[in-house]
Amino acid sequence: MIIEWVNHASFILDTQSVRLMTDPWIEGNAFNNGWQLLSPSRFGYDDFRTVSHIWFSHEHPDHFAPPNLRRIPPEIRQGITVLYQRTRDKKVLELCKGLGFGSVEVLDPNAWGELAPGVKVFVSPHLDGDSWMCLRSESKTVLNINDCMVETTFDAEDIRKIVGDVDILLTQFSYANWVGNKDDSAFRKAAAREKLDRMVMQSRVFRPRVIIPAGSYVWFCHTENSYMNEDMNRIHDVYRFLEERTRAIPVVLYPGDTWNVEHAHDSSSSLEMYSVDYGKIPTSALIESQQVDLAELVSSSTEFIHRLKESNDSMILNLLLRPTRIYLTDYERTVELSLRKGLREVGRDYGSCDVALSSESLLYCFRFRWGGDTLHVNGRFHKPKDGKWKRFRRYFSIASLNNRGERCDMAYLIRRLGPKFLRGFRLLWRNSRRGR
Repeated sequence: MIIEWVNHASFILDTQSVRLMTDPWIEGNAFNNGWQLLSPSRFGYDDFRTVSHIWFSHEHPDHFAPPNLRRIPPEIRQGITVLYQRTRDKKVLELCKGLGFGSVEVLDPNAWGELAPGVKVFVSPHLDGDSWMCLRSESKTVLNINDCMVETTFDAEDIRKIVGDVDILLTQFSYANWVGNKDDSAFRKAAAREKLDRMVMQSRVFRPRVIIPAGSYVWFCHTENSYMNEDMNRIHDVYRFLEERTRAIPVVLYPGDTWNVEHAHDSSSSLEMYSVDYGKIPTSALIESQQVDLAELVSSSTEFIHRLKESNDSMILNLLLRPTRIYLTDYERTVELSLRKGLREVGRDYGSCDVALSSESLLYCFRFRWGGDTLHVNGRFHKPKDGKWKRFRRYFSIASLNNRGERCDMAYLIRRLGPKFLRGFRLLWRNSRRGR
């Protein structure tokens, strides 16, 4: 088996009979101008002709990038099979069909699928639309967790029951969302350390021979979030940490690198190139916000509230959603969002607000059902000290739920809370057994 590194969370698993590519994001910004790739890609659009399958882990634009997919020549797309998890909304599948990919296959979450003789794949949905993938060839088993929140031993053991022994583990190595206001450096350092400790736990459970850090080769490229670059984990530090704290061999791959997994790999040149790329961040040009007309913002908020009411149970909405105050940083004004009155200006009191952000970011949240998720990932906001972030976030969490093809009603709440209760009960029972 050969692994060819594309960029960020994208790589190609080459078993000779199958060339499976994961999560191609080749170029461009992601998350509403919040992220850029740390390093330039060497893989070009004509190179897709060598790919037999593409698997997307989830809909986030650093994993599923439609502008990039549209640039693949149509005749090449016709020869590629797309693999995806089963979802309610089917948006990813329908878009890929519309782009003319040769085949679009929904993977059974309860069974191994055969891609070619001796090559099997298992894909399982995880929290909030994400999924993980395990590919098993005649010689190796590769587990790609990507962004899945496999935070506890319990979570990891659930996966291990399905995949068994793992030879190569790919997992996220740094934070990838808002982690504190500008002055919350200690909070960010703790979040970065938690990612490292999580890798140690995953190594202990899965016992891989090799760990490939993945899914964090980005930088925060906007004036509103660039401060988060200071405390994120750098890959050379991650490499040393894994050497010291795990039994696995860390392997770092730079865009364009190929590695025959049967042989030892020297990561030194890749680490040097990444170090150069990290060094460019402080002097790189940052993107700035464009102020949005308040009338346009109010109009978009009205449409947003209308979509919420159309797509969800009104009784549940009235129960969950309370008026939330928002400080528009580019206007230095406070607005309030509510189900009954939409968006209206209420003064200039920053201290009474639940969140502070630019009018451009708020417009994005209103326009797109995934806008709140995007805001949380790109970190283009800050939280006033006494604000209640969840009061703001809940509006857009429900919109995100609708984006995944679900409706917020009593049946959903029961489904959502039921598994949490069951898992908590199982964990309590297990701990009590260990304590005997």
